[in-house]
Amino acid sequence: MSPSLRALLVGAIDYAGLFPPARLPLEEAFRNHLEYRATPESWMLGRFICPLNLLEELLSFVEEIERAGSPVTLSVLGQGGSNAGDFLENFRADLAAIEAFKEKIGSHFVVDTIETRLPDDLEHCTQSDGAVVAAAADLIESRALPLTPYYECRLPSKWESTLECAIGQIALANRQASQSNRYCRPAGFKLRCGGIEAKAFPPADQVAFAISKCCEMGVPFKFTAGLHHPLRHFDAQLQTTMHGFLNVLAAGVVADAIQGKKEESIRQIILDEKSEDFRFDNDGLRWQQHFVSLAKIVQARTRLVKSFGSCSFDEPREDLRALGLL
Repeated sequence: MSPSLRALLVGAIDYAGLFPPARLPLEEAFRNHLEYRATPESWMLGRFICPLNLLEELLSFVEEIERAGSPVTLSVLGQGGSNAGDFLENFRADLAAIEAFKEKIGSHFVVDTIETRLPDDLEHCTQSDGAVVAAAADLIESRALPLTPYYECRLPSKWESTLECAIGQIALANRQASQSNRYCRPAGFKLRCGGIEAKAFPPADQVAFAISKCCEMGVPFKFTAGLHHPLRHFDAQLQTTMHGFLNVLAAGVVADAIQGKKEESIRQIILDEKSEDFRFDNDGLRWQQHFVSLAKIVQARTRLVKSFGSCSFDEPREDLRALGLL
């Protein structure tokens, strides 16, 4: 395996076995995660994604974590809200629940991330209005919780303005907090790339736009849903084309490396279904005329291109083996 592929994928798969299409019971999903940590491919494994309402049930696995020898890092899914008031009220309750959980877990778990959905009326805001995200950061700060928040948003038909507003809000709130030593770490954007029905899969234009805007505004981003396989491909069961995790991660690191206009190049990477177009070697990643050095891949993964949520860890690694990449 090449160093550049390892740099692109290290810690990149946040295991979401509780969610569709796998939708496993908590006991099975969590034990899967513990087993994956003992495999040769464990270097690709990131956080265990757990909804807020199941946090307390994780306490029953303390002895198994002790036997495994190291804590499990969690990303918690919050409640969101249909408007700013509901969102902030629910976010406050989410943080209280995380704080109560942290008081019980000792060294067995690390909760360092919260993922939640911004208010549904976000499309009506202006890009300079960072009040909701800034208020959420203040709530994290008030509880002295070292959390990284990731925000997703519902995307209506006019998705460009909503994406620009959401990413702009996050960027503004991050800038406002950058001068102070805050517990709340810089917030990120979460892009949904699929689901359990064809209409849940966004077009390549939308994915490329979101990646481009995040890189332009310096906002970290992660992906979720529909990314079980490395490359873009047509799924016969859903009768739709699914995005690939190599496509979106490579698009992210290339976007970070390109100066100036980048959206069309990013779109073409997302659309690419040919494994031979993605070349990984000791020096870096090559895609068509673009080259990203190993150091630039590490930089992009550290600053911006964070991870993707997947309800399967087996499918990504088996497909990478089939492609001769692992």
